[in-house]
Amino acid sequence: MNTSTREEEIHLADIAAVVYRRRWLIAAGTVAGIAFVVMLALLTPAKSQFRAVAEIGRLADKPRAAETDVDKILRLVAHMTRSSRRPDGYRYVEDPEEASERLIGYAYSVYQSRYDDQDIEPPFSVDKNFHSRMIVSSAGENTFLVEARLTAPTAFEDASVFVREVVEQLIAAHDEVVTAYEKELESDADRLRAQLVRANERMASLQRRLDGLAGERRQLQVLAEDLERRIREAEAAGNEPRAEGGVDRFEEFVFENELQRLRSMLDDVRVRLASGIPDRTGELQLEIDRTKTERERIESALEGLARAIDATEPTHLVAKPREGGRPVRVPYILYAVLGALMGGFLALFAAFVLEFWAGNRARITRT
Repeated sequence: MNTSTREEEIHLADIAAVVYRRRWLIAAGTVAGIAFVVMLALLTPAKSQFRAVAEIGRLADKPRAAETDVDKILRLVAHMTRSSRRPDGYRYVEDPEEASERLIGYAYSVYQSRYDDQDIEPPFSVDKNFHSRMIVSSAGENTFLVEARLTAPTAFEDASVFVREVVEQLIAAHDEVVTAYEKELESDADRLRAQLVRANERMASLQRRLDGLAGERRQLQVLAEDLERRIREAEAAGNEPRAEGGVDRFEEFVFENELQRLRSMLDDVRVRLASGIPDRTGELQLEIDRTKTERERIESALEGLARAIDATEPTHLVAKPREGGRPVRVPYILYAVLGALMGGFLALFAAFVLEFWAGNRARITRT
């Protein structure tokens, strides 16, 4: 046990001795490593970061009163598969993460059309230098941004144009979705306006019929008053004293029949006033109330569609790429540390190689 410990101390002492004897070599190697790495960093062309940011647009939900059967089914499906980024009242033109991934595809497309098809070799590649990501905006709740970022040499003037064109392709694709949705909302509004016209026409027709019943009631009331007057006059004439000779039976029969006819007509008029007119008026009033309710529903749906159209927002650019970009800071301290580690390790290795050569030169070169 003591022998093992002593051997370990001897080995550590040997290593420390080698480091001490070759300290200037190790120090020189470390300084050389730092100088080499810093020189490479200084000779590397300056790079800049070109960045463009777009805010994802929103499609406001339709009001329930304006939904068709297909819309109701789609709403139920969307509710079952609702994402945590799907707030109430609207949905995004595209899921922000999917939009961020789509920017990569547009970057390849723009790269091919601008450079590959024209046999131009730009000083960057999409795989290594282009990146995209989703950003949760602090400006408003449930506001998502997507960022396109390209790192390229500062002298490459086309970089800002490239980044902007990539984002504009995403915006153009989203504009198609927004335009189609707005046309759908306008189509729904036109359908509801046609329903509103029909409801108004029906309301006017029902009101005319109701006014007609009111006129008919007034006519029946006038007729009832006239019949009552005629009956009273007939009864009064029948009660007057008869002249000598009286009235023959035929005239009395005619008089009784006429009085009975007037009374029958009065009864019929009273029945119509008491039940026929009110029943028909009640039915018309119920129909008018239903039509009013339907008209209010349509008007409310139209107002909701107008709000949905106003609340629908297209995807738009919120940060344009600057000309020349934002310079990328070179981490000289990190480079110096890495150079020191690399130079020190190589110098330490060289020191041990020299010590080994010095101690074993005679044996190695022995013939």
